[in-house]
Amino acid sequence: MIIMDERIKNFGKFFHDQMRLSEVGYKSTFSTSIAQLYAREEITFGYVSKINENGFVEIRFPRNHAPRLKVLKNITLVTRTARQTYGNSVKDWDVTLEQFCSNGANHTSYSDLVPQYYVKDNTGYDVVACGRITLKMFNLIQNSLQRGKELTAIVFDPFPPVDYYLNMENYLEHHGDEKELYLEPKITYDEWEPEELTYDPKNEFGIADRVYNGLENEGCVILQGPPGTGKSYTIANIISRYLDQGKSVCATTMANKGLIELVKQSPLKKYLIEGKVSKTNLSADEKKEARGLKEAVVPLVVPEGELLLATNYVLSGVYSKANESQALPSYDLVVIEEASQAFLATIVGFKALGKKCLIVGDPMQLPPIVQNANSSSYLQWRVDLQTNGLETFALGTNTKAFRIMTTFRLTPASAKLTSVFYGTNFRSVQREKDRPNLSGINNPFVPVDGGGVYCYTDDFTNGIYSETAINIMRSIIHSIHEKNPDLEIAIITPFKDTVIHIQKEFLTASHINTLTIETIDRIQGMTVDYTILYIPGRNVTFAFNLSRFNVATSRSKSATLILSDVPLENFHTIDNRIKNYIERCVRISPEGKIQKFESKEVAPKPCAIPSTGNLHIFGKIDLSKFEKPKKEIRADKKNIYVIDTNVFVNCPDVISRIDKKYEVVLSAKVIDELDHLKIKLDANGVRNVQKALQSINREMGVREIKMELSDLSLLPKDFDRRSPDNNILTVLLKYKGDNPILLTSDNGLQIKAKGLGLTVISLKDFLRERKY
Repeated sequence: MIIMDERIKNFGKFFHDQMRLSEVGYKSTFSTSIAQLYAREEITFGYVSKINENGFVEIRFPRNHAPRLKVLKNITLVTRTARQTYGNSVKDWDVTLEQFCSNGANHTSYSDLVPQYYVKDNTGYDVVACGRITLKMFNLIQNSLQRGKELTAIVFDPFPPVDYYLNMENYLEHHGDEKELYLEPKITYDEWEPEELTYDPKNEFGIADRVYNGLENEGCVILQGPPGTGKSYTIANIISRYLDQGKSVCATTMANKGLIELVKQSPLKKYLIEGKVSKTNLSADEKKEARGLKEAVVPLVVPEGELLLATNYVLSGVYSKANESQALPSYDLVVIEEASQAFLATIVGFKALGKKCLIVGDPMQLPPIVQNANSSSYLQWRVDLQTNGLETFALGTNTKAFRIMTTFRLTPASAKLTSVFYGTNFRSVQREKDRPNLSGINNPFVPVDGGGVYCYTDDFTNGIYSETAINIMRSIIHSIHEKNPDLEIAIITPFKDTVIHIQKEFLTASHINTLTIETIDRIQGMTVDYTILYIPGRNVTFAFNLSRFNVATSRSKSATLILSDVPLENFHTIDNRIKNYIERCVRISPEGKIQKFESKEVAPKPCAIPSTGNLHIFGKIDLSKFEKPKKEIRADKKNIYVIDTNVFVNCPDVISRIDKKYEVVLSAKVIDELDHLKIKLDANGVRNVQKALQSINREMGVREIKMELSDLSLLPKDFDRRSPDNNILTVLLKYKGDNPILLTSDNGLQIKAKGLGLTVISLKDFLRERKY
C-alpha cells in the first residue's frame, strides 16, 4: 500500500465526493415512482416498431412524451413479468425506478440510446429513430421483431459515472507515488509556447511528420489542436505509422463519438478492412458507420499491429478494485484525445499504460464537469490542479508541445476572431468547396462570408428566454431551411432550462432534422454549418467563462450569431479577450439593421496623479457605481435576502439574480415546504420545484448562503406559532439590525412583515429592477 501525501488523499476524497454527489443527484429519481417520473417528464416509455433502412430503431412514444433528441439516454425493455406485476400501462406504475431496476425479472439488460430524429407518422404517436444501441440489445430487438413480438421500452437518464470516479480514487490509492500527480503549473497559459505547426498543401503529412518525430525523440508530446485544425486526421496518420510497424495502439477519449470520428479518417481505413480495429461498447449503428470495426474483448489487450478504441470511462477500469490482481495492459502507443476533458489522474494513469504517449487537446476548451466545484474544501485542496488536468500537465512539465495554427473549419473571418485565443498567426485554410453555401439566404443575420455577428435584443422577457430572441431564431431557421435544407444549424446556450424551452419551440414532430439545440457544455467537438449562441438575461459570468465562450463560437463552418438579451459591451467583468472578440463582430439590431458598435462604458478619466513628461496614468471606472439604486437596499446596512417559498416556485433560479455581495439566508421551513410541494403541484410546478432545489444546491457552492431555523420566541404573542409564514418571519427578525429583505409574492406575508418594520419586495418588482 502506498503511503499517500495529503494532497493525494484530498484528490482521492474529491473523486469519492464526485461519486457521492452523482449518486445523491440520481437518488431522488431512483426513489420516485415511475408514474411520477413520467408526469415530470423525467422518464418515458414507448413501443419498438421496427429497424429502419438507416439501421436505427424506431420507437413510438406517446405524443409530446418523446425524449430530447441527440441527448444520451438509457434504455431497457420491459418483460412480460413486469406487465403482469404492475399492469400494462407503464405511465401508471406505482413502483419506484429503483424497485423496477433492481429486479432483473422486470427487464432486459441496459443500453445507451441517442434519439436521432423524428419520423413522420399518422398514428398519433411521436415516432423517433434511435441509435447508439448496443449490439446485444440490437440483436435482441431484431430477433423479437422478426418473431412478431411486441416490445415496450423504458427510457430514462443514464446512470451516473460512479465507476469512473471509483477507479480514479483506487488509482490514487495504489499509485500515489507517481511524481506527475504532484504537478503544479510553473508558468501561465500566456507564457506557454508550443512549437507552431501550419498546414502546407505541398506537404500534406508535414504536421504528422513533426509530431511523430517528436514522439520518437521525447516519448511523450502534447498536441494542442484549436478548433477545426484537422487533429483527428493527424492522429490517424500517426497511429497508422505505428500499426504499420506491427505495434499496438490504444486511443481513448471521453465520448464514443470522438472515437468513431477518429477511426473514420482515411489513414485508418485499411486497418478497418483488415479487422484490426476494436472498440469498447460497440453499438449497432457504429458498426454500420465504420464497417469492419469489431467489439473489444476484456481484458483490454490487443495483438501487435492492432488498434483499441476505448472511452476514458471504460479504460479507467484497468485500475478498478476488481482488476487489482491482474497485470495492467501495455501498449506501444497511447493516444489521449480530448485531453482537456480528462482529470490529471486520468492523464497520468493512462500515460503509464503506453511506452509512448500522445496527449491531444486544448487548454482553451472546456474541462470536465465537476459538481460543487467552488466548495471551500475544494478551493483549499487546489482541486483545480486535478480538474484542469491538461493545463496542469502542460504548464507544470517540460513536455514537448506543438500547436496547430491553421484551421480547416473556420472561415478567414471566423479564424481572425478566434485568433484572440491563440495568437495572430492563427489563420484559416478552409477550402472553398468545404464552405457552406449561404448565397441566396436573404437574412441579415446570416452573412455570406461567415464570421461573427452580435445582436442585443433589449428584451428581458425573463431570465430563461425572450420573445425577441425566439423570433430572430425562427426567422433564421426559416431562411436557411427554405434555401438550403441540408445545412446543419445549432442553437446553443449555457443554461439547461433555456435549452428545454427552445427545444419545445422548435423540436416538434415536424421539426427540421438538421437542427441541434443544446447546452454549450454538451457540444464540444461538434461541427455545424451555422451557429446561434444565445445568452438570456442571467448569470453572464458563467456564460462568458473563457473556455465556454471559445467552444461556443468555434463550432460553425460559416458564421456565429451571438444573440444576447443583455448588453454584453457594458459588462466590465467579461474577460478582455472575449470583449475583443465581440467588438470585432458585425453588430445588427433586432430589426436586422447594421449598427455602429458603441460601448456604453464610461470613458476612463485621468487619476489625480500628476503626469511625468508625456506619460499619463488613467484609471478605470467601476460601472457598478452608476447602477440605478435598488429600492430595498440600504447603504449603511449589510442587506440580507430572505426568500419565500412561492418565489422559488415562480422563479427557480432567483438566487443567481441576487448580487453576490449580498448574503442570502434560507429559512429551513422554505426548504421543507419545497420538498413537500414535489408531490402536490402539477407537472410544471413540480419541474420548477426540482429546478429550485437544484439551483439552491448549486448556488450554495459558489456564494455565501446560510440556512436558519425558526425561533418562535421572537414572534409577537398574537401570531400563530403553527403558521409556516410566521416561521419565515422569525428568521428575518433574527437579522433585524442588518436590513433583512423579504422577497415574497404573498400579500398576507408582506403585510405582516411591513407591520413589523421589515423591508419587503415582491418578485415582480425585484425582476423589474433587474431588467437590463
